[in-house]
Amino acid sequence: MYIISVNAHHQAPGPREFRERGVSTFMDREVEEKFTKTVQEVFDDEVEADAEKELSASERLERLTRVLTRHARAAVATRRAKGDDEAGGEERPAGGGEASEGAGGRGPPPKSKRERLRWKVAKWFRIRHEVKKWSGTMSDGYRREWEGEGFWREPNLAQLWKALEAQPQLANRERRARALAVCERERRDAEQEFLLCPRTGGEKLTEVMQEVATENSGNNARRVFEILNKEMGRRAGGGELVAMYEGGEWVTCQTTGEQVWQRHVVRGDEVRDAAARRGKEINARREADMAAVEALLAMTKPARAEAQPPGVEGTGRLVANALTWSACEAAIRKFKKGKAIGSDKLDGYLIRLSPRGVQREYWRLLQEIVREEQYPKVWNDWIAMMAMKPGEDPKELERRRDLWLQPQHL
Repeated sequence: MYIISVNAHHQAPGPREFRERGVSTFMDREVEEKFTKTVQEVFDDEVEADAEKELSASERLERLTRVLTRHARAAVATRRAKGDDEAGGEERPAGGGEASEGAGGRGPPPKSKRERLRWKVAKWFRIRHEVKKWSGTMSDGYRREWEGEGFWREPNLAQLWKALEAQPQLANRERRARALAVCERERRDAEQEFLLCPRTGGEKLTEVMQEVATENSGNNARRVFEILNKEMGRRAGGGELVAMYEGGEWVTCQTTGEQVWQRHVVRGDEVRDAAARRGKEINARREADMAAVEALLAMTKPARAEAQPPGVEGTGRLVANALTWSACEAAIRKFKKGKAIGSDKLDGYLIRLSPRGVQREYWRLLQEIVREEQYPKVWNDWIAMMAMKPGEDPKELERRRDLWLQPQHL
């Protein structure tokens, strides 16, 4: 998806950029509840800190956006840190898995059931290797370098340890043999459980990719991306605009000798300028009957010129009749989670999560901006996303679908 910034006053396109989704994308229910409970106090503290500053309504709206975004990101970061602590705490080894499966773990914790079983098999291989190095004496069972208590913290081996302590007459070789027998039994059971576990989607995906790779066709790259998009839940389309057609010339075909139209392809840094030129050409076409539009607008005007209210009075009526609290509250309820944000960086879902006090402050700021007609300059910048249609040539700019990100989460 190709993205450019376009000013409402038809200035030159802004720099090419990546538009991130709002921070609400990463908020689960626990984070949302914490955000709702604490954001009012954080916002009040920020307002109190700026009490001596004379800020316009636009600047105060920018402050509100900044406070909500910063607090939401902090809540998400805290939640992630908490999750990391739970995954790597004393009750759960850093290698991943449950505490009963974690001795000698490696790397990040596995997520699927089959991967957890795979780790369990590998874990018992490692434990058996360490037990083989044990002399069998009870005195050094806890002193070897096996991450603290070592393999003896495994429930089955811990139970064996208690049994061995109750039988001091056993030889070291017998103790070691019994511990190895437990390890071998656990390894065998884990391996059997792993073999019986259904394969995950990732392994099925690998098989499909291998089939595509062995096909002797020229469409393999496209097939690969279609499969990946399907597995990741992405719809067809998208695609970055890295090249586009612009102009062309008649050339002689070397095979048939006929004149054919050869289109020029623009690549690299010139793509953005070429897209701007093409967009200007497309938008210059007057596809609407402007005479009919002007006639319709004339019908909406009052019969007498003096009936038209002055600008200030008209703005007052707009605030009083259209920008009511009930209308604003209804609009806030429609803010959706995880949408891409506009040029003002406002994630409207954070307004929706906020308590009534923050919501009403947001409403009053909008009223003041309209009443004073001092609109934020950033509201003039809309983000155009040039989405590719399924099956279309990605270099055909005019065949792409323009999606617009407006300020205020519109």
